[in-house]
Amino acid sequence: MPIASLYLVIAAFIQVCWLYTVKAIDRKKLAAIRLNNLFSKNTTQALLPLIGYLVFGISNVVMLTIAMKQMPPSITYALWSGMVIALAAVVDRVFFKLKFSILQYVFLICIAVGVAGLNFSTK
Repeated sequence: MPIASLYLVIAAFIQVCWLYTVKAIDRKKLAAIRLNNLFSKNTTQALLPLIGYLVFGISNVVMLTIAMKQMPPSITYALWSGMVIALAAVVDRVFFKLKFSILQYVFLICIAVGVAGLNFSTK
């Protein structure tokens, strides 16, 4: 069971990375890419979030699938979802300096407690 938890934590981190690559994709820059300047700096800047989107998306599915084979799918999905929500909130607060209300912190703590409770109850 502990190895499944490790895959689940890795999947949650990868999902948060995927979430922010989705946010970074600029459709206008992607539409402006032309074959004759495929290796320019602008093309690279436009394609990196898309490449991250694909890599993180596929990696997340692989890690989540491995975890689901070792744990009940309902518990696995609940744990993964809770971890992703909490990690995304931390990233928003730490890296993007977004403000949170006291009530939002209370509910994030509730999510964290629920994740920990589910994790301990499956062992």
